[in-house]
Amino acid sequence: MYAGWLSLTDYTLLTVGGPVWNDFANYIDMWSDPTFIESIWKTVRWTVSIVALQLLLALPVALFLNLRFKARGILRSIVFMPYVMPAAVVAVIWVYMFDSSFGVVNDLLQSLNLTDVNIAFLSSSTWSFWVLVLAMVWHGAPLMVIILLAALQSVRHDALEAAELDGAGRWKRFVHVVLPHLMPTIWLVVLLRTMWMAHHVETIALLTNGGPGTANYTMPMYSFGLATQDYDVAYGSAVAIVLSLMLLVLATIYIRNLERAKA
Repeated sequence: MYAGWLSLTDYTLLTVGGPVWNDFANYIDMWSDPTFIESIWKTVRWTVSIVALQLLLALPVALFLNLRFKARGILRSIVFMPYVMPAAVVAVIWVYMFDSSFGVVNDLLQSLNLTDVNIAFLSSSTWSFWVLVLAMVWHGAPLMVIILLAALQSVRHDALEAAELDGAGRWKRFVHVVLPHLMPTIWLVVLLRTMWMAHHVETIALLTNGGPGTANYTMPMYSFGLATQDYDVAYGSAVAIVLSLMLLVLATIYIRNLERAKA
């Protein structure tokens, strides 16, 4: 509510005195702001890329960890470790991995004769985006693995046995028995991860600070930059409110369609 109030003022951290009401000037101005317009697309690109890759990675890993084998419990714990790391630690790890001077990734590429020069990953608008995406996939996929694994625990064994007796192979048992059972969980976890990734700012700020330039300025990163670098709290609040409204509309449509699908 306070952010909503600030978004309707001209308040900055350099303002002498309190906020002054300026109606909807911030909301009107943002639609002629090219950085804001680009940040919408960058938020969609960022969110879709991460959620899709996390799901594509988490599902087969969860299926594997659902099998019975020795040291399964230990491996499950190891898989979950990246998620419990603070965002600052994750950022430091990936900065050192992709550093242009002494990063292990450049060293590996040169050892494999794939390049003879150091690549400045974090200084490239394209490479930096994919480094950020990979960092978030590595950091966040374990949570999706654990949620899907928990759902797999409740798959009815009698249904699997009946399908096997009917001649269904592993793939058909997965498609016709396991996957339909997982779909409600998959829809839920996709919604949650979409909401979280759409307003995520820590890793972007710590790894590239939205750079190079504004190449990785998602909406939350733009809002954060406005408040911390330009001291424009009012405009930054307006950007955050617009993002919140977009996510609210998306979530409402998503949930309604999900309920219709169940019916």
